[in-house]
Amino acid sequence: MKILQLLLFFLLTVTSNAEDESYVLTLADAPATLSNGIPFTMEKGDCYPLVGFDASKTRAQLKLGNLTFWARTTNLASVPEADVPEAAAKYVADATKFLAEVAADIRQRQEDANAEDESYVLTLADAPATLSNGIPFTMEKGDCYPLVGFDASKTRAQLKLGNLTFWARTTNLASVPEADVPRAAAKYVADATKFLAELAADTHREQEEQQAIAAERALESRRARQRRNTSDQDTQQRQPAQAVSPNAYGLGVNSDEFGRPHTYRTRDGERLSPIFQGDVKRDAYGLGVHSDQFGRPVYDSKP
Repeated sequence: MKILQLLLFFLLTVTSNAEDESYVLTLADAPATLSNGIPFTMEKGDCYPLVGFDASKTRAQLKLGNLTFWARTTNLASVPEADVPEAAAKYVADATKFLAEVAADIRQRQEDANAEDESYVLTLADAPATLSNGIPFTMEKGDCYPLVGFDASKTRAQLKLGNLTFWARTTNLASVPEADVPRAAAKYVADATKFLAELAADTHREQEEQQAIAAERALESRRARQRRNTSDQDTQQRQPAQAVSPNAYGLGVNSDEFGRPHTYRTRDGERLSPIFQGDVKRDAYGLGVHSDQFGRPVYDSKP
């Protein structure tokens, strides 16, 4: 039971804050041992969250679910920040695969391991339930679960699923005879493994949806920055020349931004009076169409 509890807790912690981690990529297959003593093989291309390094910086501590393990830094490459969402998704997939392999490996041994230490109940009909971590699920008719205890009224029983618990009405439960406990334990392992597989699939699907949303947001953010940059460039290109110096070369003869003689004329070609040359609002009616102090359109012209 302890191994199954570990597996359930492992799965529920695999996807917790996955994108907030720093990740490394394995460069080659290599053996490793988890902090609970379970050996496994890191495969080339696997991604793992980075916990830290030893004093010599020759080994890195990595994370797999709620467990850790050590790996040589020469077999690891850092994942760039831009690739973290993809690395997080791969980590979840790799961890789920590992969980399935370990669950399959221990299933047969679990059937024979101290099953008689638990008291079991059998569900008589399908019924909804909620795990102690808030995840809803459905108890199916014929499922077997270890019994933890009862409430004060004896109308509800607390049952166990991995390292979690939930409540069920006693009217929907039947006690498993002691002689049938080994068989009930084997069924419990099968039911729990099925539940874990379904939960892993749902979690992976949600992770993919979150990754897609994050990628879409990042793309939209880049597009927004590009639009702002383009708008800024357009604004700079549309900025009117501000370097006209009124009457710089005499009355009515200005100096434009390049130092050339310049004056303002009305639409009819009438030259603007020298005393009004300094009161022109440039580009007031659009690019190249200015306004004199009376609001009349005037234009750039040679003296």
